[in-house]
Amino acid sequence: LVRSRSLLHPKPSFSAVDRMSHIQGENVALKSQQNGADLKKNYEVLKEDAVDAFNYHEMRKNAISELKKAHKNPYPYKFHVSISLADFIEKYSSLCPGEHLNDISVSISGRVHAKRSAGSKLIFYDIRSEDCRLQVMANIRHYKSEAEFHAINEVIHLGDIIGCAGSPGKSKLGELSIIPHEITLLSPCLYQLPHMHYGVKDKETRFRQRYLDLLMNEEVRRRFITRARIVNYVRKFLDDLG
Repeated sequence: LVRSRSLLHPKPSFSAVDRMSHIQGENVALKSQQNGADLKKNYEVLKEDAVDAFNYHEMRKNAISELKKAHKNPYPYKFHVSISLADFIEKYSSLCPGEHLNDISVSISGRVHAKRSAGSKLIFYDIRSEDCRLQVMANIRHYKSEAEFHAINEVIHLGDIIGCAGSPGKSKLGELSIIPHEITLLSPCLYQLPHMHYGVKDKETRFRQRYLDLLMNEEVRRRFITRARIVNYVRKFLDDLG
């Protein structure tokens, strides 16, 4: 009986054990490579999160000083916006995934709420303006100069207001984007913003820094806008009554 059981469930040979350990080792190596790629993609975000608020403020002040020394104005006087984010989304949302309108050039502006890197030649930004969000897909192939591409993307951080001139398109995953050939830093943010995923949760911070609460929490901002519209309607109604 014992012999028959051993025939039904034979012990793995030494070569089989080696093969299993080799496969497990390959899986671990593949997983570590994937984790390394994910870390590389999120390098910009992790680098900013690792700096405390005081050092971040000093770092941004020094960066602005370096721009001024290089005769680059960190606060340009004017930037022409040809289309708002809401109109951009309404006009080009019907594009197919991977489609890129090279013959059309538009210019938009907004505040950077997220920055993701897919290597040194492809960087994604999420900009927001007028309760709308749009992705900026900065690709070095479509930028006017490789040197200027690296220079501007090293300067831009979360909270900065930027202007983008480029062509509308969609990524391969179907995300509506603008593919810029030029990015302009319009107003750098000197203070570190909370992470967009978590927002501002602390009640004391929300009430003491209401501007930060309105900037980070979209639901709170919409509630304030609705409240202001209701107050204006009631005031207008009472004024019309005399």
